[in-house]
Amino acid sequence: MLTYVDNDNKQFDLRTDLVYGAQAIAALTGLNSRTLQKHAALEGLPIFRIGRAHCADRRVLLQWLESRGGIREAAAAKRR
Repeated sequence: MLTYVDNDNKQFDLRTDLVYGAQAIAALTGLNSRTLQKHAALEGLPIFRIGRAHCADRRVLLQWLESRGGIREAAAAKRR
């Protein structure tokens, strides 16, 4: 298993759990990269960095979106 351990000692299976790069996160959430940064700063979007790349745990990110009404609503918030 190829894993990454973050600063909180949480392990990620890099082949299945990791969403790597702002473009991949944007595609999954329906948000653009600027909106991703806003949500991360103001609303606790669960993203982190590996080097210069934004990353997310796929399961945690999808749970976060569901707790806020889902992907469609996140994309609609982008237009506000």
